[in-house]
Amino acid sequence: MLDVILDTNHWIALKENQHILSKFKQSKRKHGFNVLFTRPNFVDLAKGNQQDRLSDIIAEITDTYVVVEDYNSDEYLYSDDPLLISPPEIRNTLKEDTLDFGAAKTLRFLFRSMEQDPDNEFPALSRALSDIHNEGGENYLKMAAFWRYIEREDDQVRVELSDASKLGYVRRQLTVEHAKQIQPNENIETQDYVDLEICAYAIYASDVFIGEKKWVNQGIIPNVCTGIEDEDGPILMRSLNEFFAGFPVV
Repeated sequence: MLDVILDTNHWIALKENQHILSKFKQSKRKHGFNVLFTRPNFVDLAKGNQQDRLSDIIAEITDTYVVVEDYNSDEYLYSDDPLLISPPEIRNTLKEDTLDFGAAKTLRFLFRSMEQDPDNEFPALSRALSDIHNEGGENYLKMAAFWRYIEREDDQVRVELSDASKLGYVRRQLTVEHAKQIQPNENIETQDYVDLEICAYAIYASDVFIGEKKWVNQGIIPNVCTGIEDEDGPILMRSLNEFFAGFPVV
């Protein structure tokens, strides 16, 4: 059974277009794929509107909620309970508050009670990595992104990734691939951080990723996967229409 992750834009499309939502649900019934909802999806949607409607849709079509608690491990957590989205330090308290709630009501509660801000330092960090790449090349860029894994022997400096977790590698290598493609006058948005987090989840948790066209076209995900043994990455699709062509309802 295939696991499918949607970029946040496509969750919004499901909310805003009843025909597309109905078609997606028909496709899901016919083909039997699993829909995964990730923590960065939640962070992205938390700043939007009509969250009650979103909560109903997410609860109805999501099979599994996915989070990563420790990027230095090779473990990510799955649950059919949306409370998994919440930070572990407050999860037990929230469980008491939502004891008799269903999934949709729990999601509405989480949207109202959790403040989720993306990393505001991401644009400056990305620009700095881009400058390193432009001035020193990819080797220096990789050393900057993977500085924890630098090893020195005599006069040689290299990045040794044999002890790096897969999750940590994916996350850092996405920043490398992103920095390589930043244009001199490009406006780097805080939102890009959340988008790359969703891409990371797509690599290690999905078989099919309905991504944002920008990231799919740049080839960032395949570039990351080439550095991972036995990892081809998910099937990439740019739109729900492309998805429906591959998973038709008739």
